[in-house]
Amino acid sequence: MEVKNQNSQLPVIILTGASGFIGRHFLESLCKNYYIYALARRSQKSADIPLHNNISWIRVDIGNEKEIKRVINKISMNGGADYFLHLAGYFEFHNKHDPEYTRTNIYGTKYILEAVSRLNLKRFIFSSSLAILDFSDPARIINENSIPDATYPYAMSKIAGEQLLEKFSSQFPCTVIRFAAIFSDWCEHQPLYSLLSTWFSGRWDHRILAGKGESAIPYLHINDLIRLFYCLVDKTVQLPRYHILNASPDNCTSHKELFRIAYAYNYFQTLNPVYLPKWFITIGLLARNSLGTLAGKKRFERYWMMKYIDKQLQVDSSHTRHLLHWEPAKRYNVSRRLLFMIAKMKSNPYGWHYRNRMRPSIAAAERPYIKIYEAMLDVKDQVIEKTLRQLMASANANKFCTYQKLQYEKLYHRVEYICKMLEIDVCTGDRSHILDYAQHLAEERYLENFPLSEVISAINLTANVTIQTLLSKEPLKEMKQRIYDEIMLTLQMVMDEIEDTYVRLSGNIQIH
Repeated sequence: MEVKNQNSQLPVIILTGASGFIGRHFLESLCKNYYIYALARRSQKSADIPLHNNISWIRVDIGNEKEIKRVINKISMNGGADYFLHLAGYFEFHNKHDPEYTRTNIYGTKYILEAVSRLNLKRFIFSSSLAILDFSDPARIINENSIPDATYPYAMSKIAGEQLLEKFSSQFPCTVIRFAAIFSDWCEHQPLYSLLSTWFSGRWDHRILAGKGESAIPYLHINDLIRLFYCLVDKTVQLPRYHILNASPDNCTSHKELFRIAYAYNYFQTLNPVYLPKWFITIGLLARNSLGTLAGKKRFERYWMMKYIDKQLQVDSSHTRHLLHWEPAKRYNVSRRLLFMIAKMKSNPYGWHYRNRMRPSIAAAERPYIKIYEAMLDVKDQVIEKTLRQLMASANANKFCTYQKLQYEKLYHRVEYICKMLEIDVCTGDRSHILDYAQHLAEERYLENFPLSEVISAINLTANVTIQTLLSKEPLKEMKQRIYDEIMLTLQMVMDEIEDTYVRLSGNIQIH
Protein backbone atom coordinates (compact mmCIF):
# COMPACT_ATOMS: atom_id res chain seq x y z
CA MET A 1 0.00 0.00 0.00
CA GLU A 2 1.41 3.36 -1.04
CA VAL A 3 0.15 6.44 0.78
CA LYS A 4 1.13 9.80 -0.65
CA ASN A 5 0.01 13.39 -0.55
CA GLN A 6 1.17 15.15 -3.69
CA ASN A 7 -0.43 18.49 -2.86
CA SER A 8 0.13 19.45 0.78
CA GLN A 9 -1.46 22.88 0.15
CA LEU A 10 -4.95 21.37 -0.07
CA PRO A 11 -7.06 20.32 2.92
CA VAL A 12 -7.11 16.55 3.29
CA ILE A 13 -10.12 14.23 3.51
CA ILE A 14 -10.21 10.51 4.24
CA LEU A 15 -13.25 9.00 2.53
CA THR A 16 -14.50 5.45 3.03
CA GLY A 17 -16.89 3.76 0.61
CA ALA A 18 -15.10 5.48 -2.27
CA SER A 19 -16.24 2.90 -4.84
CA GLY A 20 -19.95 3.21 -3.99
CA PHE A 21 -22.52 5.40 -5.69
CA ILE A 22 -22.32 8.28 -3.19
CA GLY A 23 -18.56 7.92 -2.75
CA ARG A 24 -17.91 8.11 -6.49
CA HIS A 25 -19.88 11.34 -6.82
CA PHE A 26 -18.11 12.85 -3.81
CA LEU A 27 -14.72 11.97 -5.28
CA GLU A 28 -15.57 13.64 -8.57
CA SER A 29 -16.56 16.86 -6.81
CA LEU A 30 -14.13 17.04 -3.90
CA CYS A 31 -10.92 16.18 -5.76
CA LYS A 32 -10.92 19.69 -7.24
CA ASN A 33 -10.60 21.32 -3.81
CA TYR A 34 -9.27 18.59 -1.50
CA TYR A 35 -6.63 15.92 -1.39
CA ILE A 36 -8.47 12.65 -0.80
CA TYR A 37 -7.42 9.33 0.65
CA ALA A 38 -10.07 7.13 -0.95
CA LEU A 39 -10.65 3.90 0.98
CA ALA A 40 -12.59 1.05 -0.64
CA ARG A 41 -12.74 -2.72 -0.91
CA ARG A 42 -12.73 -2.64 -4.69
CA SER A 43 -9.86 -1.54 -6.88
CA GLN A 44 -9.94 1.90 -8.48
CA LYS A 45 -10.04 0.28 -11.90
CA SER A 46 -12.95 -2.05 -11.14
CA ALA A 47 -14.86 0.87 -9.60
CA ASP A 48 -14.31 2.81 -12.83
CA ILE A 49 -12.79 5.78 -10.96
CA PRO A 50 -10.40 7.80 -13.15
CA LEU A 51 -6.91 8.55 -11.89
CA HIS A 52 -6.40 11.99 -10.39
CA ASN A 53 -3.40 13.68 -8.79
CA ASN A 54 -5.50 14.58 -5.75
CA ILE A 55 -6.78 11.04 -5.14
CA SER A 56 -4.75 8.38 -3.36
CA TRP A 57 -6.66 5.11 -3.66
CA ILE A 58 -6.24 2.60 -0.83
CA ARG A 59 -7.86 -0.81 -1.06
CA VAL A 60 -8.82 -1.93 2.44
CA ASP A 61 -11.56 -3.75 4.30
CA ILE A 62 -12.67 -1.57 7.23
CA GLY A 63 -13.82 -4.69 9.06
CA ASN A 64 -10.18 -5.74 9.43
CA GLU A 65 -8.87 -3.97 12.54
CA LYS A 66 -5.21 -4.59 11.78
CA GLU A 67 -5.48 -3.27 8.24
CA ILE A 68 -7.43 -0.13 9.07
CA LYS A 69 -4.96 0.75 11.82
CA ARG A 70 -2.08 0.28 9.39
CA VAL A 71 -3.72 2.56 6.81
CA ILE A 72 -4.54 5.31 9.31
CA ASN A 73 -1.04 5.13 10.82
CA LYS A 74 0.53 5.65 7.39
CA ILE A 75 -1.77 8.58 6.68
CA SER A 76 -0.87 10.03 10.07
CA MET A 77 2.85 9.72 9.36
CA ASN A 78 2.27 11.42 6.01
CA GLY A 79 0.74 14.53 7.53
CA GLY A 80 -2.69 13.36 8.69
CA ALA A 81 -6.06 14.67 7.56
CA ASP A 82 -8.54 17.46 8.25
CA TYR A 83 -11.81 15.58 7.79
CA PHE A 84 -13.02 12.00 7.78
CA LEU A 85 -16.11 11.21 5.71
CA HIS A 86 -17.33 7.72 6.60
CA LEU A 87 -19.63 6.52 3.81
CA ALA A 88 -18.78 2.82 3.84
CA GLY A 89 -21.47 0.44 4.98
CA TYR A 90 -23.07 -2.90 4.25
CA PHE A 91 -26.69 -3.19 3.11
CA GLU A 92 -28.82 -5.86 1.48
CA PHE A 93 -32.47 -5.64 0.50
CA HIS A 94 -33.25 -9.10 1.87
CA ASN A 95 -33.61 -7.43 5.31
CA LYS A 96 -32.33 -10.51 7.15
CA HIS A 97 -29.63 -10.79 9.77
CA ASP A 98 -26.19 -10.95 8.21
CA PRO A 99 -22.86 -11.03 10.10
CA GLU A 100 -21.62 -8.26 7.78
CA TYR A 101 -23.88 -5.75 9.51
CA THR A 102 -21.96 -6.31 12.71
CA ARG A 103 -18.51 -6.82 11.16
CA THR A 104 -18.57 -3.86 8.75
CA ASN A 105 -21.15 -1.36 10.02
CA ILE A 106 -20.48 -1.68 13.75
CA TYR A 107 -16.97 -3.06 14.25
CA GLY A 108 -15.65 -1.37 11.11
CA THR A 109 -16.87 1.99 12.40
CA LYS A 110 -15.43 1.26 15.84
CA TYR A 111 -12.00 0.34 14.42
CA ILE A 112 -11.94 3.56 12.39
CA LEU A 113 -12.94 5.76 15.32
CA GLU A 114 -10.27 4.19 17.51
CA ALA A 115 -7.60 4.58 14.83
CA VAL A 116 -8.29 8.21 13.84
CA SER A 117 -7.91 9.63 17.36
CA ARG A 118 -4.29 10.47 16.54
CA LEU A 119 -5.14 12.47 13.39
CA ASN A 120 -6.32 15.64 15.14
CA LEU A 121 -9.36 15.83 12.86
CA LYS A 122 -11.40 18.98 12.53
CA ARG A 123 -14.51 16.81 12.18
CA PHE A 124 -15.57 13.18 11.69
CA ILE A 125 -18.69 12.83 9.53
CA PHE A 126 -20.76 9.64 9.66
CA SER A 127 -23.37 8.66 7.08
CA SER A 128 -26.51 7.30 8.68
CA SER A 129 -30.03 6.99 7.31
CA LEU A 130 -33.53 8.27 7.98
CA ALA A 131 -34.54 4.63 7.60
CA ILE A 132 -33.35 4.00 11.18
CA LEU A 133 -36.56 5.68 12.34
CA ASP A 134 -39.85 3.83 12.38
CA PHE A 135 -42.55 5.70 10.46
CA SER A 136 -45.49 3.35 10.84
CA ASP A 137 -47.31 6.03 12.84
CA PRO A 138 -48.89 8.41 10.26
CA ALA A 139 -48.82 11.26 12.79
CA ARG A 140 -45.06 11.07 13.34
CA ILE A 141 -42.87 13.77 11.80
CA ILE A 142 -39.17 12.98 12.01
CA ASN A 143 -36.62 15.65 12.87
CA GLU A 144 -32.97 15.74 13.94
CA ASN A 145 -33.90 15.01 17.57
CA SER A 146 -36.03 11.96 16.77
CA ILE A 147 -34.90 8.86 18.65
CA PRO A 148 -34.05 6.04 16.22
CA ASP A 149 -36.30 3.06 16.87
CA ALA A 150 -36.38 0.86 13.75
CA THR A 151 -35.58 -2.76 14.59
CA TYR A 152 -34.46 -4.41 11.37
CA PRO A 153 -30.75 -5.44 11.02
CA TYR A 154 -29.42 -2.58 8.90
CA ALA A 155 -31.14 0.05 11.03
CA MET A 156 -29.81 -1.45 14.25
CA SER A 157 -26.26 -1.45 12.88
CA LYS A 158 -26.53 2.23 11.94
CA ILE A 159 -28.03 3.09 15.32
CA ALA A 160 -25.02 1.41 16.93
CA GLY A 161 -22.77 3.52 14.68
CA GLU A 162 -24.45 6.73 15.85
CA GLN A 163 -23.96 5.66 19.48
CA LEU A 164 -20.27 5.05 18.84
CA LEU A 165 -19.93 8.48 17.28
CA GLU A 166 -21.49 10.18 20.27
CA LYS A 167 -19.07 8.35 22.54
CA PHE A 168 -16.00 9.36 20.52
CA SER A 169 -17.12 12.97 20.16
CA SER A 170 -15.31 13.65 23.44
CA GLN A 171 -12.07 13.10 21.50
CA PHE A 172 -12.89 14.95 18.24
CA PRO A 173 -15.91 16.77 16.74
CA CYS A 174 -18.44 14.41 15.19
CA THR A 175 -21.43 14.87 12.91
CA VAL A 176 -24.09 12.31 12.02
CA ILE A 177 -25.90 12.87 8.73
CA ARG A 178 -29.10 10.89 8.25
CA PHE A 179 -29.61 10.47 4.51
CA ALA A 180 -32.88 10.54 2.66
CA ALA A 181 -33.11 8.41 -0.51
CA ILE A 182 -30.13 9.73 -2.48
CA PHE A 183 -30.43 9.71 -6.28
CA SER A 184 -28.70 11.16 -9.34
CA ASP A 185 -29.70 12.11 -12.87
CA TRP A 186 -28.95 8.48 -13.74
CA CYS A 187 -31.32 7.41 -10.93
CA GLU A 188 -28.85 5.11 -9.07
CA HIS A 189 -31.38 4.42 -6.33
CA GLN A 190 -32.42 0.78 -6.50
CA PRO A 191 -36.09 1.03 -5.40
CA LEU A 192 -36.74 4.01 -7.69
CA TYR A 193 -34.97 2.25 -10.57
CA SER A 194 -37.16 -0.81 -9.99
CA LEU A 195 -40.31 1.33 -10.13
CA LEU A 196 -39.29 3.14 -13.31
CA SER A 197 -38.21 -0.09 -15.01
CA THR A 198 -41.59 -1.65 -14.28
CA TRP A 199 -43.60 1.39 -15.40
CA PHE A 200 -41.73 1.64 -18.71
CA SER A 201 -41.59 -2.12 -19.37
CA GLY A 202 -44.91 -2.44 -21.18
CA ARG A 203 -45.59 -5.61 -19.18
CA TRP A 204 -49.08 -6.53 -18.02
CA ASP A 205 -48.29 -5.19 -14.54
CA HIS A 206 -46.74 -1.87 -15.59
CA ARG A 207 -49.70 0.19 -14.29
CA ILE A 208 -50.10 -1.54 -10.93
CA LEU A 209 -49.48 0.38 -7.71
CA ALA A 210 -49.74 -1.18 -4.26
CA GLY A 211 -52.48 0.01 -1.94
CA LYS A 212 -53.58 3.54 -2.74
CA GLY A 213 -50.19 4.49 -4.23
CA GLU A 214 -49.48 6.64 -1.18
CA SER A 215 -46.18 4.97 -0.19
CA ALA A 216 -43.76 7.89 0.07
CA ILE A 217 -40.23 8.72 1.15
CA PRO A 218 -38.11 11.88 0.80
CA TYR A 219 -35.62 11.98 -2.09
CA LEU A 220 -32.45 14.09 -2.21
CA HIS A 221 -30.29 14.68 -5.27
CA ILE A 222 -26.61 13.79 -4.88
CA ASN A 223 -25.59 17.35 -5.77
CA ASP A 224 -27.63 18.69 -2.85
CA LEU A 225 -25.91 16.21 -0.55
CA ILE A 226 -22.47 17.29 -1.73
CA ARG A 227 -23.44 20.93 -1.23
CA LEU A 228 -24.55 20.09 2.31
CA PHE A 229 -21.07 18.68 2.95
CA TYR A 230 -19.42 21.90 1.74
CA CYS A 231 -21.69 23.94 4.05
CA LEU A 232 -20.84 21.63 6.93
CA VAL A 233 -17.10 22.00 6.41
CA ASP A 234 -17.41 25.75 5.96
CA LYS A 235 -19.17 26.12 9.32
CA THR A 236 -17.46 23.34 11.24
CA VAL A 237 -15.89 25.66 13.82
CA GLN A 238 -19.30 27.03 14.83
CA LEU A 239 -20.99 23.62 15.00
CA PRO A 240 -21.62 21.57 18.17
CA ARG A 241 -19.08 18.94 19.16
CA TYR A 242 -21.68 16.26 18.45
CA HIS A 243 -24.88 16.75 16.49
CA ILE A 244 -27.25 15.14 14.01
CA LEU A 245 -28.30 16.52 10.63
CA ASN A 246 -31.01 15.46 8.19
CA ALA A 247 -29.89 15.38 4.57
CA SER A 248 -33.44 15.57 3.33
CA PRO A 249 -36.15 17.87 2.02
CA ASP A 250 -39.25 18.27 4.15
CA ASN A 251 -41.57 16.82 1.56
CA CYS A 252 -41.82 13.16 0.59
CA THR A 253 -42.92 11.97 -2.84
CA SER A 254 -45.46 9.18 -3.27
CA HIS A 255 -45.43 6.36 -5.81
CA LYS A 256 -48.67 7.75 -7.24
CA GLU A 257 -47.06 11.13 -7.88
CA LEU A 258 -43.90 9.59 -9.32
CA PHE A 259 -45.98 7.40 -11.67
CA ARG A 260 -48.01 10.33 -12.93
CA ILE A 261 -44.96 12.54 -13.62
CA ALA A 262 -42.80 9.78 -15.10
CA TYR A 263 -45.52 8.60 -17.44
CA ALA A 264 -46.20 12.13 -18.64
CA TYR A 265 -42.51 12.80 -19.25
CA ASN A 266 -41.98 9.54 -21.12
CA TYR A 267 -45.20 9.23 -23.15
CA PHE A 268 -46.42 12.85 -23.22
CA GLN A 269 -49.82 11.79 -21.95
CA THR A 270 -51.52 10.97 -18.67
CA LEU A 271 -52.43 7.50 -17.50
CA ASN A 272 -54.18 6.41 -14.37
CA PRO A 273 -52.51 3.60 -12.43
CA VAL A 274 -54.34 0.50 -11.27
CA TYR A 275 -54.49 0.24 -7.48
CA LEU A 276 -54.47 -3.17 -5.84
CA PRO A 277 -55.08 -3.77 -2.13
CA LYS A 278 -52.28 -4.85 0.17
CA TRP A 279 -53.61 -8.40 0.65
CA PHE A 280 -53.81 -8.94 -3.12
CA ILE A 281 -50.29 -7.57 -3.65
CA THR A 282 -48.95 -9.90 -0.95
CA ILE A 283 -50.48 -12.99 -2.57
CA GLY A 284 -49.23 -11.86 -5.99
CA LEU A 285 -45.73 -11.31 -4.65
CA LEU A 286 -45.71 -14.78 -3.11
CA ALA A 287 -46.68 -16.34 -6.44
CA ARG A 288 -44.23 -14.26 -8.49
CA ASN A 289 -41.32 -14.90 -6.15
CA SER A 290 -42.06 -18.62 -6.14
CA LEU A 291 -42.09 -18.72 -9.92
CA GLY A 292 -39.00 -16.52 -10.01
CA THR A 293 -37.13 -18.87 -7.69
CA LEU A 294 -38.00 -21.85 -9.90
CA ALA A 295 -36.83 -19.92 -12.95
CA GLY A 296 -33.63 -18.82 -11.22
CA LYS A 297 -34.69 -15.16 -11.14
CA LYS A 298 -35.49 -13.15 -8.03
CA ARG A 299 -37.74 -10.12 -7.97
CA PHE A 300 -36.55 -6.90 -6.35
CA GLU A 301 -39.73 -6.69 -4.26
CA ARG A 302 -39.50 -8.37 -0.84
CA TYR A 303 -42.19 -9.41 1.65
CA TRP A 304 -40.96 -6.98 4.28
CA MET A 305 -41.77 -4.10 1.93
CA MET A 306 -45.47 -4.89 2.30
CA LYS A 307 -45.31 -3.32 5.77
CA TYR A 308 -44.67 0.09 4.21
CA ILE A 309 -47.51 0.15 1.68
CA ASP A 310 -49.21 3.56 1.94
CA LYS A 311 -46.86 4.61 4.75
CA GLN A 312 -45.14 8.01 4.44
CA LEU A 313 -41.81 9.10 5.89
CA GLN A 314 -42.52 12.69 6.88
CA VAL A 315 -39.45 14.76 7.74
CA ASP A 316 -38.78 18.17 9.25
CA SER A 317 -35.22 19.27 8.40
CA SER A 318 -35.59 22.88 9.51
CA HIS A 319 -32.85 22.59 12.14
CA THR A 320 -30.33 21.44 9.51
CA ARG A 321 -31.34 24.21 7.14
CA HIS A 322 -31.01 26.85 9.85
CA LEU A 323 -27.71 25.52 11.21
CA LEU A 324 -25.95 25.24 7.84
CA HIS A 325 -27.83 27.86 5.81
CA TRP A 326 -28.49 25.04 3.36
CA GLU A 327 -31.57 23.77 1.64
CA PRO A 328 -32.26 21.49 -1.31
CA ALA A 329 -32.38 23.31 -4.63
CA LYS A 330 -35.79 23.33 -6.31
CA ARG A 331 -34.26 22.30 -9.62
CA TYR A 332 -33.01 19.09 -7.98
CA ASN A 333 -36.40 18.00 -6.70
CA VAL A 334 -37.05 14.40 -7.77
CA SER A 335 -40.21 15.39 -9.67
CA ARG A 336 -38.14 17.70 -11.88
CA ARG A 337 -35.12 15.40 -12.20
CA LEU A 338 -37.29 12.56 -13.49
CA LEU A 339 -37.09 14.34 -16.82
CA PHE A 340 -33.28 14.03 -16.74
CA MET A 341 -33.46 10.36 -15.77
CA ILE A 342 -35.82 9.55 -18.60
CA ALA A 343 -33.70 11.51 -21.09
CA LYS A 344 -30.63 9.49 -20.08
CA MET A 345 -32.59 6.25 -20.17
CA LYS A 346 -33.68 6.97 -23.76
CA SER A 347 -30.39 8.36 -25.07
CA ASN A 348 -28.13 5.80 -23.37
CA PRO A 349 -30.16 2.79 -22.23
CA TYR A 350 -27.08 0.62 -21.75
CA GLY A 351 -25.36 3.18 -19.52
CA TRP A 352 -28.59 3.80 -17.61
CA HIS A 353 -29.12 0.13 -16.77
CA TYR A 354 -25.43 -0.45 -16.12
CA ARG A 355 -25.18 2.34 -13.55
CA ASN A 356 -28.30 1.15 -11.76
CA ARG A 357 -27.33 -2.50 -11.64
CA MET A 358 -23.92 -1.80 -10.14
CA ARG A 359 -23.88 -2.59 -6.42
CA PRO A 360 -22.41 0.05 -4.12
CA SER A 361 -20.72 -2.54 -1.97
CA ILE A 362 -18.27 -5.10 -3.19
CA ALA A 363 -19.87 -8.33 -4.31
CA ALA A 364 -19.35 -11.36 -2.11
CA ALA A 365 -17.43 -13.06 -4.90
CA GLU A 366 -14.79 -10.32 -4.78
CA ARG A 367 -14.08 -10.56 -1.06
CA PRO A 368 -11.58 -13.45 -1.33
CA TYR A 369 -9.16 -11.01 -2.99
CA ILE A 370 -9.04 -9.04 0.24
CA LYS A 371 -8.47 -12.18 2.30
CA ILE A 372 -5.63 -13.30 0.05
CA TYR A 373 -4.04 -9.85 0.12
CA GLU A 374 -4.22 -9.67 3.91
CA ALA A 375 -2.72 -13.15 4.21
CA MET A 376 0.11 -12.19 1.83
CA LEU A 377 1.02 -9.29 4.12
CA ASP A 378 1.07 -11.66 7.10
CA VAL A 379 3.32 -14.28 5.46
CA LYS A 380 5.53 -11.94 3.45
CA ASP A 381 8.63 -12.41 5.63
CA GLN A 382 8.18 -16.19 5.54
CA VAL A 383 7.89 -16.20 1.74
CA ILE A 384 11.03 -14.10 1.31
CA GLU A 385 13.00 -16.23 3.76
CA LYS A 386 11.94 -19.55 2.19
CA THR A 387 12.59 -18.29 -1.35
CA LEU A 388 16.07 -17.00 -0.45
CA ARG A 389 16.92 -20.26 1.30
CA GLN A 390 16.14 -22.25 -1.84
CA LEU A 391 17.85 -19.79 -4.17
CA MET A 392 21.04 -20.03 -2.08
CA ALA A 393 20.89 -23.78 -1.39
CA SER A 394 24.00 -25.70 -2.48
CA ALA A 395 21.70 -28.35 -3.98
CA ASN A 396 20.47 -25.69 -6.41
CA ALA A 397 23.92 -24.35 -7.36
CA ASN A 398 23.56 -25.37 -11.00
CA LYS A 399 19.96 -24.13 -11.28
CA PHE A 400 20.59 -20.70 -9.73
CA CYS A 401 24.31 -20.22 -10.24
CA THR A 402 24.05 -16.58 -11.35
CA TYR A 403 21.75 -15.61 -8.48
CA GLN A 404 24.13 -17.21 -5.99
CA LYS A 405 26.88 -14.85 -7.12
CA LEU A 406 24.85 -11.83 -5.94
CA GLN A 407 25.34 -10.25 -2.53
CA TYR A 408 22.71 -11.45 -0.08
CA GLU A 409 21.30 -7.96 0.50
CA LYS A 410 20.86 -7.37 -3.23
CA LEU A 411 19.18 -10.74 -3.69
CA TYR A 412 16.91 -10.07 -0.71
CA HIS A 413 15.69 -6.78 -2.20
CA ARG A 414 14.97 -8.47 -5.54
CA VAL A 415 12.81 -11.14 -3.94
CA GLU A 416 11.15 -8.56 -1.70
CA TYR A 417 10.30 -6.39 -4.68
CA ILE A 418 8.57 -9.10 -6.67
CA CYS A 419 6.55 -10.03 -3.56
CA LYS A 420 5.52 -6.38 -3.27
CA MET A 421 4.48 -6.21 -6.92
CA LEU A 422 2.45 -9.39 -6.47
CA GLU A 423 0.70 -7.89 -3.44
CA ILE A 424 -0.23 -4.78 -5.43
CA ASP A 425 -1.61 -6.95 -8.24
CA VAL A 426 -3.80 -8.99 -5.89
CA CYS A 427 -4.93 -5.89 -3.98
CA THR A 428 -5.84 -3.71 -6.97
CA GLY A 429 -6.86 -6.36 -9.50
CA ASP A 430 -4.78 -4.44 -12.04
CA ARG A 431 -2.04 -6.53 -13.69
CA SER A 432 -0.64 -3.70 -15.80
CA HIS A 433 1.85 -2.72 -13.06
CA ILE A 434 3.34 -6.17 -12.68
CA LEU A 435 3.60 -6.60 -16.46
CA ASP A 436 5.51 -3.31 -16.69
CA TYR A 437 7.72 -4.62 -13.92
CA ALA A 438 8.24 -7.91 -15.82
CA GLN A 439 9.50 -6.07 -18.87
CA HIS A 440 11.86 -3.93 -16.79
CA LEU A 441 13.11 -7.01 -14.90
CA ALA A 442 13.75 -8.90 -18.15
CA GLU A 443 15.75 -6.01 -19.64
CA GLU A 444 17.79 -5.68 -16.45
CA ARG A 445 18.55 -9.43 -16.18
CA TYR A 446 19.42 -9.61 -19.85
CA LEU A 447 22.01 -6.86 -19.43
CA GLU A 448 23.35 -8.70 -16.37
CA ASN A 449 23.79 -11.86 -18.50
CA PHE A 450 21.27 -13.94 -16.56
CA PRO A 451 20.18 -17.00 -18.56
CA LEU A 452 16.48 -16.86 -19.37
CA SER A 453 15.93 -20.32 -17.89
CA GLU A 454 17.38 -19.18 -14.56
CA VAL A 455 15.15 -16.09 -14.37
CA ILE A 456 12.05 -18.14 -15.20
CA SER A 457 12.98 -20.76 -12.58
CA ALA A 458 13.40 -18.06 -9.92
CA ILE A 459 9.98 -16.58 -10.70
CA ASN A 460 8.43 -20.04 -10.67
CA LEU A 461 10.07 -20.76 -7.32
CA THR A 462 8.63 -17.56 -5.85
CA ALA A 463 5.16 -18.52 -7.07
CA ASN A 464 5.31 -22.00 -5.57
CA VAL A 465 6.66 -20.80 -2.23
CA THR A 466 3.97 -18.10 -2.02
CA ILE A 467 1.16 -20.56 -2.79
CA GLN A 468 2.44 -23.20 -0.36
CA THR A 469 2.86 -20.66 2.43
CA LEU A 470 -0.61 -19.21 1.92
CA LEU A 471 -2.22 -22.66 1.88
CA SER A 472 -0.51 -23.48 5.18
CA LYS A 473 -2.89 -20.98 6.81
CA GLU A 474 -6.02 -22.83 7.90
CA PRO A 475 -8.65 -20.27 6.73
CA LEU A 476 -7.21 -20.25 3.20
CA LYS A 477 -7.17 -23.99 2.55
CA GLU A 478 -10.64 -23.86 1.03
CA MET A 479 -9.47 -21.14 -1.39
CA LYS A 480 -6.86 -23.26 -3.11
CA GLN A 481 -8.07 -22.64 -6.66
CA ARG A 482 -8.53 -18.90 -6.10
CA ILE A 483 -5.03 -18.60 -4.63
CA TYR A 484 -3.57 -20.57 -7.52
CA ASP A 485 -5.32 -18.34 -10.02
CA GLU A 486 -4.22 -15.14 -8.28
CA ILE A 487 -0.58 -16.12 -7.77
CA MET A 488 0.44 -18.69 -10.36
CA LEU A 489 -1.54 -17.33 -13.28
CA THR A 490 -0.29 -13.81 -12.58
CA LEU A 491 3.32 -14.93 -12.37
CA GLN A 492 2.81 -17.06 -15.48
CA MET A 493 1.98 -13.82 -17.27
CA VAL A 494 5.18 -12.35 -15.81
CA MET A 495 7.21 -15.29 -17.07
CA ASP A 496 5.67 -15.04 -20.52
CA GLU A 497 6.42 -11.29 -20.63
CA ILE A 498 10.02 -11.96 -19.58
CA GLU A 499 10.43 -14.54 -22.32
CA ASP A 500 8.93 -12.17 -24.91
CA THR A 501 11.35 -9.45 -23.85
CA TYR A 502 14.35 -11.80 -24.03
CA VAL A 503 13.24 -12.87 -27.50
CA ARG A 504 12.92 -9.24 -28.56
CA LEU A 505 16.38 -8.41 -27.22
CA SER A 506 18.32 -11.42 -28.42
CA GLY A 507 16.35 -13.33 -30.99
CA ASN A 508 14.76 -16.76 -30.70
CA ILE A 509 15.72 -18.27 -27.34
CA GLN A 510 14.72 -21.68 -26.07
CA ILE A 511 14.38 -22.55 -22.40
CA HIS A 512 16.17 -25.74 -21.50
